[in-house]
Amino acid sequence: KYGFSKYIDDNKLIDESYAVNNAAYSVVNVSNQASTSINFILCEKTIDGDVEVLEGGLYDLLQNPNDTQIFKEFQEEALTYLLLTGNMFLHGLSPVGFKDAIQELSVLASNCTELNLNYKNELVSYDYTLNGTTTIIPLDEVYHGKYINPTKDGLENKRGLSPLQAGYRTVTASNENLTAMASVWNNKGVSGLLTSNTDESLSSEEAQGVQKAVNNRIGGSHKANGVAATTANVKFVQLGMSNSDMDLLASSPQLLRSICSLYGVDPALLGDVESRKYSNLKEAEKSLFIRSAIPNNERLISYLMRFVVPAWSLLDGKDYIIKQDLKDI
Repeated sequence: KYGFSKYIDDNKLIDESYAVNNAAYSVVNVSNQASTSINFILCEKTIDGDVEVLEGGLYDLLQNPNDTQIFKEFQEEALTYLLLTGNMFLHGLSPVGFKDAIQELSVLASNCTELNLNYKNELVSYDYTLNGTTTIIPLDEVYHGKYINPTKDGLENKRGLSPLQAGYRTVTASNENLTAMASVWNNKGVSGLLTSNTDESLSSEEAQGVQKAVNNRIGGSHKANGVAATTANVKFVQLGMSNSDMDLLASSPQLLRSICSLYGVDPALLGDVESRKYSNLKEAEKSLFIRSAIPNNERLISYLMRFVVPAWSLLDGKDYIIKQDLKDI
């Protein structure tokens, strides 16, 4: 079932993780929040050093890559697909007369994008399929960034390896754990039984009266964990969880930690304080930027520097460079 040569397609990876698994969603979300909190700045390289650029066509493109997104939204979408599928497809449009300088930049959904390869296993174009309609996109309009995939399938298909592919069994176990826990709570019922602490049994009418009195006396969330006193001769029998139910609860933190490890995110940032290896939360947050946010941003910048910046540098006669603004981190 979990053969190492068998790949799970991007739709299945997304649908079974980010879309339904709170741990997978949270770890990708916290990584993206850190990444998008860092501003990108456009600079021109000069003999006197790098000078920040605050106007011009490339500057405008990096503020609003397309008609429907600001840069932060574009950045989040691009990194989300990379983190979930191991692939990032950037689509750039260059109107005639702009010397191939991209004027509109967007992200192609990885789970909707297929690579068209010829008989020599060379990439010739891309197919983008959505709502039953397939659009063929020329090779020069797309930049494909990806995580390394050293498997034979990866080499042949030229697609990156998703962290969720490597952690698929962990995500599956987490989903099964969540389903089982939901079933436990759904079928849990009452927490205990209240009985007469005598040899005499109550009639049906008397039991109903006791039940009504109990509900009025101790019912309500505002009385949770409180203690109620009574002069009645009654006994409370606690109904606890079974050992298997307790094992389910105990396994949840370990599954969270395993998913976090796929992305270099400390589980303490998601509420797992028992796993904290740092002296304080600030150190865990620092680790988030060093191991996840900053490297992910650097990867996106490297793609932009190869796909977008060269034509703009040629058009404007300037040596442009994109940087992360880390002075407030």
